[in-house]
Parts: sequence; C-alpha cells; structure tokens
Amino acid sequence: MKYIKSILLSIMPLFASAQQDFTEEIKSMFDDTAHLEWIKTYSGYIDNMTKVETSLGFDGTYCKGLIYYPSSGFSTEISGTAIGNRLQLNEISTDGLITGKLSGTITKDKLIARWSNHNNTIGCNYSLKNEEELTKTIKKENDDKWVRWYVGKVSDEILHVILHKKSENEIYGSCYNETGTKSYKVTGTLNEDKSIKLKFLLSEHVMATFSGYMSKPKLIKGQVTGIGMVNEDLSLHLDNKINYQQISFQSFSTSYEILLPEYGTKAFDKFIKNSTSDWLKECVDKSNSKSYKESDIPLPEERLINRGYIYPDIRYVADNVVSGHMIFVNTWTGQTKTKPINYNLKEDEEIKLEQLFNKDLSYRDSLISYLKSNGKSAFNFQYFNITPEGLRLYDEFEPINGRNDIIVPYSVLKPWAKKTGPLKKVL
Repeated sequence: MKYIKSILLSIMPLFASAQQDFTEEIKSMFDDTAHLEWIKTYSGYIDNMTKVETSLGFDGTYCKGLIYYPSSGFSTEISGTAIGNRLQLNEISTDGLITGKLSGTITKDKLIARWSNHNNTIGCNYSLKNEEELTKTIKKENDDKWVRWYVGKVSDEILHVILHKKSENEIYGSCYNETGTKSYKVTGTLNEDKSIKLKFLLSEHVMATFSGYMSKPKLIKGQVTGIGMVNEDLSLHLDNKINYQQISFQSFSTSYEILLPEYGTKAFDKFIKNSTSDWLKECVDKSNSKSYKESDIPLPEERLINRGYIYPDIRYVADNVVSGHMIFVNTWTGQTKTKPINYNLKEDEEIKLEQLFNKDLSYRDSLISYLKSNGKSAFNFQYFNITPEGLRLYDEFEPINGRNDIIVPYSVLKPWAKKTGPLKKVL
C-alpha cells in the first residue's frame, strides 16, 4: 500500500499550487517592452483533465508567451498573432521547431482554444480562466467529475437516472423505469449556472426532453416533455454517487490521463488502487524514460508520442454494489485492457460470478446455453457486470471490432440466482 501511495504522490498534479508568475520571462521575449499593451495570465484544464497555465504578452502586432504544465514542470514557448479576440499561435521548441498550433479566442476572463500537434494527428481543447474568474468557480477537484444515481417519479412511473459527468459541461447516462420494462440512453448538458438539459433516446431517436436546474447535487428539478407528456414536473433525488479522482501528467513527449472511481470507503478505494498500481507504475516509468539533455533536439513528431489513459464506465451504483469496468489504453503497446468492477460494499469484497448463482447450478453452462439460444454461440464472455437491466456479459475491447456486449435479463436469471446477496436489490 505504501508503494501505491508513493506512485500516486509522485504523479499527482499540483492543483493546489499557486499560479506561476512568468511576467519577466514574457517581457524578455519582446525587443521593446515600452510598446507592450498587455500581459495576461490564465489557468485551467486541457480536456477538463490536465492542469495547464499560460502567460501571454501583446505589443499590438505580436502575441508571445509560455504554456506551463504544473504536473511535470515542463513549459514551452508560444508565438503568433492576436487580432481582436482571435488567437493564432505556434508552439515552439527551444530549437525553434514548430511542435504544435493553438487557435482560439481570448477575452479578459477566458482563453478558449484548440491545440493540435505539428501534423494535426493529435488534438485537444484548452479551457482557461483568469485568476479572478477562478476564485469565483473554485471547487474541489474531484467534485467536477462524477457518476450520480437519481430517482424520480413522473406520470405515476418511478424512474432511475444514472448521469456521468467527465467533461466540462457534457453529461450522459441511462434511464430505467422501476419494473425494468423501459430503458433509455441519456445525453445532455450541465452549464455553469447549474441549468441542465437532457434528452432521452431510444435507438438514437429522441423520446423525451428534460429542462431544469440542479439546485444542489442532491436535487434536480424541472419539466419533462415527450412520451405522452407535456411539461410535466419531474424532481430527481440523489440516491447514490461516485466521484472520480483524477491524475494527469504532461511533458514534451509523454502524457497520461487517469480517472479512478472513488466511493469513499477504504476497502473499495484500496481495491481500485490495487487494480491500477502496475499500470500507473508503467506510466511513470515511461515518463522518466526520456529526459532531454541540452544537446538533444526534441523533434515535432516526438510531441506527446507516449499517451496513456484509464477511463471508468460505471454501470450501477447502489447501497450494496458498485459495478462497471475500467479501460486501460496506451500508445506504447497499442493495446487496450479491461478491468471489470463488481464490488460488494456490504461485505467489502470483489464479487465473483459464482457468488450470484445457486451452488448446485452449472452457471457458466447455463449462461452459454442461453447465449446459444439467442444466436450468440461463438461468444465466450470474459467479464460480467450487475446492471439495472440484467447481467451484462462482455469480452475484451478491440479498437477495430469493438467488444461483444450482451445483457441477460433478470427474468431469465431469477430461477438460477441466489435469493440473497448482491443480486437481491435488482431481483
């Protein structure tokens, strides 16, 4: 456990650190500082994940500055033009090579831009604010990314809505009714003013819309239209939640972005860290494997050549179960790896598939028989999840073919399942 903590501490971004003051460095980039019209400093995130700071100066013709990454201490120069509120900047290495481009808008309060590498094969979004704006929106880091499970009632029907927030204002998830006869895909936005808009989709067709306001995390109030309803009131009450701990790093050649589910119990959080410690160490080793000397020339094609990600997909959050999976991706092996999450919060242990079924049942043969009867005879599943709809069976993700992903309804499983244990609530 001490080893895991040391890894986390070694790569944790310095989110609480003070903003760097690069005023003198910015001034030194201009031949005549007397003509400087402004120097501005902003701080924020890349793709709502990696912490980044930038300081820019403008002399009426040229805009020059620095981009700084607190997680690694790496910085790079940027130079170009600012016409009105439009920015067109090149990212330049110490040897004068263009390693990337930054295009966007700048105002007194914000800098919003799109970054791409030298040949436009990698791209990401920069969203930064000035110090005054940051103090208005200051919040705990892990409050910004979460999974929340809400319950509400509309037209005498109880709905369960699970919402995921991983980007700046986009949210997505699923909606199920109490009996499990209806399920919808959910997409939407959650804005800075806490207004929220949702679409409920069935086979990509919008079946209903919701417009409301998140007065606090525990309550969403608004009106829903569609599925035989017009502006009917709907209040969604928080039933359960998971936050995400985020770990990010960026240097010249390496970046990684990691989201870890965090329920708040020592046993579950330890289970997640133990599941990811080897991969985290691999990321750290990769970031340390290339250290540029003064004589080295970091070539544009080496910019962010090593990239790694861990992204969780939580399918079920209840008072007794957390279920879903994490996907591990990196560029140095080109492979993906799946780690299923099936955790019993009551017993503080990982759930095994055999724990769900009666002891005298050959459960795997029974599941394979069901799959064959539904035309899936070639599917030899590797993983499972408990979900509101049924038991999810799936295999490894492949970049080209995706993954086999099948839901076995609980109506099929009920005769085989234990009457007590992790499946009790959904059954």
